[in-house]
Amino acid sequence: MLVAFASCFLCILASAKDLYAELPGNSKIHLSESLTASSRKLFEPGWGVAEFLGRQGEKMRLFPDEHFTSIGGVIFCPPEYWRISPSGKFVVLVILRAGLLGDPQDNKVTSRQYCPVLNTISGCLESIQTGELCAGEWDKTRDNWIVIGEGDDATSIMLGTQFGSKSATEAWSEFSKKKVSFANIKLKERLQDDLGVKNLMACDPIRDKNRAIYKLIADQLQEEGDSADSTYIMEKLNSSNYNEDAKRKSQVAVDKAWLYGSANVSSRTSMYLIRGDLVQIMRSNGNGWLFVEYKKSDGSDLRKWMQSKYLSVH
Repeated sequence: MLVAFASCFLCILASAKDLYAELPGNSKIHLSESLTASSRKLFEPGWGVAEFLGRQGEKMRLFPDEHFTSIGGVIFCPPEYWRISPSGKFVVLVILRAGLLGDPQDNKVTSRQYCPVLNTISGCLESIQTGELCAGEWDKTRDNWIVIGEGDDATSIMLGTQFGSKSATEAWSEFSKKKVSFANIKLKERLQDDLGVKNLMACDPIRDKNRAIYKLIADQLQEEGDSADSTYIMEKLNSSNYNEDAKRKSQVAVDKAWLYGSANVSSRTSMYLIRGDLVQIMRSNGNGWLFVEYKKSDGSDLRKWMQSKYLSVH
């Protein structure tokens, strides 16, 4: 099932196996593993898995450590159109953290609703809030979250800017300082403040200035026994094999360099660049393809995929 903008009534229809909710900028949320009839009766209707699908094919599962089981977890509902910010950059989701208290046979349920804010461009979860903040709404013209009585603080809290942006460098610095006094402190626990490794990397993508930091984080997580997150970071480091110099000085080295809609030869567009054109490499898929940005003569940006063999670095 595909919906442009979902309404809350769709959670009632959660018997559907999968649902794709379209977001601005050609990104989507894929909802799967709909709750069984018994779980819907005990908890709430919804889906047990939500995955962000970015416009360039990137995928990121939301709250992977809280997978729904027969005794509870996170329950997802589709995003509602009025929860999308005016610019389309943010959407406020609705999730339910639910579980059984005591003996599962007693069916005593506890639950609380939360409203995480998803960046529709990067897939970064900017924050996760609960309570009165979730009852707010977006300003009609600006990306300001309005909650009666909260003032401008509501926006900074919802967008996660109240205490600064999510940063690998900041996370590592805080961990290193605390480890001096507390030898048993775990980096994984600190990264939960950023909603986990995968979310941190969505919010603070790999760049030359944080590449070494991410390697330190990966090594520390491996030492702590968290091989899954350590491996995830190393795979990302190995696939992003270009540097800042390449991003600044890459130019087309062939007479005609075709542009593609995705990292696949079957997606070739009618557009191409010519020898000497300068491009900025945004990212690599690690398999001979680069996502590049070209500044057009009218000042606008053109972003497409290109085969790396078309470029030279000076």
